[in-house]
Amino acid sequence: MVGLVLAVYFAEKLVKGVVGASAGFGVSAFVIRVVFIGFDPENFAVGTVSSFEGNSGIVLGSITQKQAHSL
Repeated sequence: MVGLVLAVYFAEKLVKGVVGASAGFGVSAFVIRVVFIGFDPENFAVGTVSSFEGNSGIVLGSITQKQAHSL
């Protein structure tokens, strides 16, 4: 139970860090995610299209999905 709580806590911190870095650098959260976290081909396609269309919620969803798969 403690491990799950810690994983969720740090996943949330990671997402907030990605969003903060993207705002600070003036690039999309998806670009920061690919550079620092890595990507899966299917998440890469979804994030790329969503980023170009301005759907930041979908981009953030692809970030959190990647972290859930990493657990």
